[in-house]
Amino acid sequence: GEAFPVVKDLSVDRSAFDRIIAAGGDVSVNCGGTPDGNASPVPKVAADSRELRHRHFKTAQVPVGGSPTLHRTLLLFNDEVSMAIVHADHVDKHFFRNAQADEIFYVTKGNGPLETPFGRIAFVDGDYLVIPRGIIYRLVFDPSAGPLTLLVIESRGMVRTPRRYRTEFGQMQEVAPFSE
Repeated sequence: GEAFPVVKDLSVDRSAFDRIIAAGGDVSVNCGGTPDGNASPVPKVAADSRELRHRHFKTAQVPVGGSPTLHRTLLLFNDEVSMAIVHADHVDKHFFRNAQADEIFYVTKGNGPLETPFGRIAFVDGDYLVIPRGIIYRLVFDPSAGPLTLLVIESRGMVRTPRRYRTEFGQMQEVAPFSE
């Protein structure tokens, strides 16, 4: 078969974690990622951080258009996390991999499947999607039903479920309010 195109290919070595997880274990330390010589950081203009002020982000006024992965509008950021919004009006032909951060999507509007090498996961309005760094994915949706609106949070640290919802081996408990 034909290989799918990857827009952003950054290398991450998670083989040590894969062996621990395959053995039924859990990793609770943030070991960071493998440095990447080809990474080109996107410059972000920092606001004056001497004071905190209430803000009203009028995200409905962000222009509609573009890709769910390539046309995000940055709202807030610091050294550990960034938050963006996207109103995508077309499905990516490419797959995407973020090797610098775990991603959390809150689906404000839209539905379809999230395609990964592990299979397809259906999403609808109000769902959260957590994609660990290094996972190749593509968000598929029906553009004729309107734009796919996502709140995107990128975290340099590992996104984890609270310990109270996991067993001692890291598996989800039945009382967890969400599923794996």
